[in-house]
Amino acid sequence: MSPKPKLRNLTAKFRIKTVTVDFIKEMWSLSVDHIRPIIPDCDLYNELLKTHSCPVFHGLGISVTNIDQESRTAIADLVVANGGFYNGTLDRNSVTHLVAGGLGGKKIKHARSWGIEIVTMKWVEDSANRGFAQNTEQKEYKFSDERYFKIFLTIFK
Repeated sequence: MSPKPKLRNLTAKFRIKTVTVDFIKEMWSLSVDHIRPIIPDCDLYNELLKTHSCPVFHGLGISVTNIDQESRTAIADLVVANGGFYNGTLDRNSVTHLVAGGLGGKKIKHARSWGIEIVTMKWVEDSANRGFAQNTEQKEYKFSDERYFKIFLTIFK
């Protein structure tokens, strides 16, 4: 795992807000150039935080596999609306997360060999609903062949 996913997981674990560079510039300008102290949790600070918070999927490239067309479209719309990049193909240079809805396929094989994180649809939904990318190390968000194989067996008993 590259440093960025590790950092992203830590910010999710400790619920640390991530902000754009403009937040730092504006805070600097207000506090140094205009000699105006900014206290955390004051109205101005909260407004700046709200204005300059990174979107949920900021800097993330998302692709999907083994998911029906309606869900693909919904995931793509959700990712783009929350600052991410959606790619229908699995490109090792731009995709950071593969959302898998089931077993098998070339995308899963390539994602594993390229070190791309493979997550469930629940990760996308929970991230958007909670306002920050969830920790992909949590069991409920990690795609597991074994988990889907058990579900598959119970459906076809």
